Amino acid sequence: MNVLVEIRLHEAGYFHAISKTSQLKVNLVQLSEQEESEDRIGPISRAMDDIDKLEPDVVLLYSNKENIELMLQQVI
Repeated sequence: MNVLVEIRLHEAGYFHAISKTSQLKVNLVQLSEQEESEDRIGPISRAMDDIDKLEPDVVLLYSNKENIELMLQQVI
């Protein structure tokens, strides 16, 4: 299961490129693929852990509504 749709990768790459001229520090975090033995929360949890380690002031999500809703339901 490929969680990141190809057009979203293009959009994220574009944002990353234009942000280089600003004062923003930008990191890209991609949802990993779901392993056979895990539920849909596994990739979401790993991505949220990656984001937390970055200690961001702002998070810009390029994902589908379903994945964003799963993230919002998680307890940090």
